[in-house]
Amino acid sequence: CEEFGVICNDAGIKQGKADFGGDTKPGGYCTVSGCTAHEKKVEFAERLYTVCLDRAPNQSEKDAWHYYFVHGDHTGCSAAEYFLTSREFKAHNYSNADFIKHVFAAMLGRDPSASELKNWEYDMWANNKNRVSVIREFTQFDEFKVICQNYGVVHSK
Repeated sequence: CEEFGVICNDAGIKQGKADFGGDTKPGGYCTVSGCTAHEKKVEFAERLYTVCLDRAPNQSEKDAWHYYFVHGDHTGCSAAEYFLTSREFKAHNYSNADFIKHVFAAMLGRDPSASELKNWEYDMWANNKNRVSVIREFTQFDEFKVICQNYGVVHSK
């Protein structure tokens, strides 16, 4: 816009142009030296890759999750559910006990105690709970809400 052009001119810099096309939003990391505005959000995604998928994300995966969190396409709750129900996670064929251990690690940042593990396994069996319902229960725990807050990720919509 013209007003921005005046500001650029007054600052002694040339106004550039960016065409992102249609409804496309600019994404990617901030390129301003020292910018760390959304670094913690990316760390949240990296943590989910490590804990849930047993691997580190590549750069394009980190870029994608940065975009999702910054633009509101995902919340902490939806990201956790995405990773814990992904085809890649399911390919591990975890038992219910191992699944519960991963949920604890991903969503609460800790291992379950022996009694917690036993109680959750029993709850899944006795109440015929599927894994998505267990994940959704964990999203309501204060521990998970604090983790989201610490990473600057919106908990839920």
